[in-house]
Amino acid sequence: MSTHIIVTAVADRRGHCQLKTFGRIGAGIALLVLALLAIDRAVSRPPDWSWRTRVSADACAVYRAFYSSLPSRQLASFRSATAPWHDRFPIHVGSSFKSGQAPYSARTFTRGGLDAAGKGAQFNIDTGEYFAAVESSNPQLLRECFEGADGPSFYDGPGELFRSRAKLYALLTFQNRDEAALWQLTPVGLSPHGQHALLYAENICHGFCGGGFFFLFEKSDHGWTLIGTSVVWVS
Repeated sequence: MSTHIIVTAVADRRGHCQLKTFGRIGAGIALLVLALLAIDRAVSRPPDWSWRTRVSADACAVYRAFYSSLPSRQLASFRSATAPWHDRFPIHVGSSFKSGQAPYSARTFTRGGLDAAGKGAQFNIDTGEYFAAVESSNPQLLRECFEGADGPSFYDGPGELFRSRAKLYALLTFQNRDEAALWQLTPVGLSPHGQHALLYAENICHGFCGGGFFFLFEKSDHGWTLIGTSVVWVS
């Protein structure tokens, strides 16, 4: 009888210790989540409204079409404000290239989106008349383009922290977030006739990787559609 009581007491004590251990682990995870949310809130506040330029309806429609075209778009995050395109590899452009002119990568596209980049049929289009808008250093706020619509999350902190954030989310949610990407977009260049739009976008992903791409859109009665992609750089 006494042996049974001792065994029962030891089992109860072990169960109590296990509950305490699980409780501590749960509390630690909760603290990590709260810390992550606090960091997100601190680094992802929208830019000051006083300097923003309102995005046109057509440009907003292009940004939404871009988001809709992304593979695994539910894992996509955008920077809140646009940034101008600048040539990362000027030595490849040639001495005749001048600001406002469209480089080769902004005139030659593979038909389709990112999934088809570098694989499909190529075509050329002269984007010189509206390329200058892509170089505009006047920031535009993208958040309002997605108000009340399906859209990305927004993140304005350091890229290194974004990678750590993605890894932590994967650990806490037991989900594969290898395709999580942070996108920085330029202003949209709209053609004079209003039928085409040019956009440059760069991303960093979960690991030490990323890429830069030009995207060409075409307008129809059904809205804007991505018709071509050009790979500028990939790492």
